[in-house]
Order: sequence, then C-alpha cells, then structure tokens
Amino acid sequence: MTKFFSYLFFLKFILNHPLNKGNTIRTLLKIFWWKINQIFLKSPCVVELVPGTKCICYPNDSLYSTLVVYLRFPEYGEMQFLLSILKRGDYFIDVGANIGVYSFLASSKITTGKIFAFEPSPKILPKLYENIALNQKKDRIEVIRKVVSDRSQLVNFDTSEYPDYNHISPNSGNKNTLRLESTTLDKFIKDQNIKKIKMIKIDVEGAEMLVLKGLEESLQGKKVDILIVEVNEEAYKSFGFSTKDTVSYLENYGFKNYMFDKKYNLINLVMEKNQGWNIIAIRK
Repeated sequence: MTKFFSYLFFLKFILNHPLNKGNTIRTLLKIFWWKINQIFLKSPCVVELVPGTKCICYPNDSLYSTLVVYLRFPEYGEMQFLLSILKRGDYFIDVGANIGVYSFLASSKITTGKIFAFEPSPKILPKLYENIALNQKKDRIEVIRKVVSDRSQLVNFDTSEYPDYNHISPNSGNKNTLRLESTTLDKFIKDQNIKKIKMIKIDVEGAEMLVLKGLEESLQGKKVDILIVEVNEEAYKSFGFSTKDTVSYLENYGFKNYMFDKKYNLINLVMEKNQGWNIIAIRK
C-alpha cells in the first residue's frame, strides 16, 4: 500500500511539473511508452533539453534518465536558475555530473568559458561521453574521471545497480566497492589556474561536505559566486554531517542560502523544508 501511494505521489509530481502542466494525456502516454520501452524495446531516447542541446537517455541505466524523459528539467527551479545566470565567458563545475544534464544546459549558455564535469562512475562515463559527442561539445566540456573529496588519495567508491546512487563509502567497502583516485576542487582550480568560477553544482549522495571542505581555499579567496548543493539529511549522517553543518559552513564563507519552494520561487532557506532538495548559496 505504501508503494502504491508513493507511486501516486510521484505521478502527481510528474503531471504538475511546469513543463507538463496542462498536457495530462500527452504526459500519461509518454510515461506508458517509456515503461513499455523499459520492459520490451530497451531503446535509447533523445530528449532536447533546450534548442540545439540534446541528451540521450537509456531506459534501464539511470533513474535520472527516466526523469529527463518525463520532465526534461528534473530540477526545474535550479535548472532555470542556471540558464538565467550563466553567461558566455563563465566557468561552471559540475561535481557528480551523471549523464551530464547540468553540464549540457550550462554549455547552451557558455560559449567562450569552460565546463568541468566530474564523474568517476565507470557505468555512467560512456553515456556522458556519448552525450558530449552528440552535442559536439568536446571543446567546451572537459570530463574529469575522479572522485571529489576533501583530500587527494585513493578512496572507496560504492557502485550499485543504479549509478545515480554511487558514492564515496565511509566504510571499508563490499564486493561492489572500487578503489578510485580522489582530488579536491582547490587543487583542481589551482592546477587549472582558474581565477573565477560562476557556479558549482555538487550532487554526491551525502559527501557534499567533503567536497566543500576541499574547496575551502577557493571559498576563502572568493573565487566562487554561486553553489547548488544537494541536501539529503539521511545521506549526510553516514559521513557524520548534517544540513546545519553545510548551511553554517557556507554562511561562514560569505554566502546567503536560498531554496526553491513548491512553486519554484527562490526563497530564503527554511531548514525543516529542505531535507531532500538543493541549497542555492549565493555570495553576498
């Protein structure tokens, strides 16, 4: 029964999404077709994110692919915000790039700047490279096949059936754990001699604070204007952190924290309402 109500809630979310609202029949047909495709046809689908920018979505490789097929912009507020902020000469860093949706949206705005997409998952990387080739963005999007953390070393990286949930393991690991090389954003920014970063998106399944701690020098030097940081209280706990730790950390480095409400308006961060979405941290 709980699973049934969860599906109804998910269906309501899909139908009420701004890019689906008013198109109930078309959206239901799209869901039905994708389910049939996942079971029988198993064919990839090309979704146009914005004019001239596309994304190949495979039916059984990534849960995020399904959201892109259903919604185009799975994180509508954040993605529209990104499109409204980024300019042609900006630098954008995508930590936990997955199949590259944020990176490709950024590439539709950035033409003379640069996008760095960090993605270590062996299962996801071929799809990311395929999407870069599809969009002919190899000169604009550089993929870095490393884990991002608070230090440069070998780390345990847990993999799963759905690579959306791959993450650094705070434990000793299991049969699905890989040993991968990690780096810090501070080291990367210094090595690349980047003077200013307009925006960084961080989505690393609970290890966001580790990424932020490895960005301390750049935050202190005011090299970063905006961060989009995923918040998941339960995932944070496995690393010994909380949402409050992230909020305080960002405030200490001169950021004001916001979030998107249910109507996709940017509002001041309300702690009890932000347990599974994103913090939008904007330098004061």
